[in-house]
Amino acid sequence: MSDLNLLVIVASTRPGRAGLPVSRWFVDVAKGHGGFHVSVADLAEENLPLLDEPYHPKRRNYQNEHTKRWSEKVAAADAFVFINPEYNYGIGAPLKNALTTSTTSGTTSRPAWSATGQCPAASGRTWRCRGRRTR
Repeated sequence: MSDLNLLVIVASTRPGRAGLPVSRWFVDVAKGHGGFHVSVADLAEENLPLLDEPYHPKRRNYQNEHTKRWSEKVAAADAFVFINPEYNYGIGAPLKNALTTSTTSGTTSRPAWSATGQCPAASGRTWRCRGRRTR
């Protein structure tokens, strides 16, 4: 096993989210690879309220225990994978808040990305999603 720490962040907080099975699958694959120590951060369980720290994250002067715990998880990671649903072609508020809450400035970690969800092709119309025709 490598000394590299991989943090898998499950970004959706909605009930019935598709990100949980995707994250479980990915964690199994990453552990099978053997090149990482894999840990998971589920934003539904992290309890990161919106903008509740009095100081800018770049100062790393956190006052709340939940922010301190989150910052320690992020700081311990060498690499990140985000299991993220697509909300209106962007990231959702829970992930934006988590990224804003704990700055990673100065890190050389590069994130990988996984978006979960589907194109709205179920309506019977032809849609383009990521440059491909879905029907």
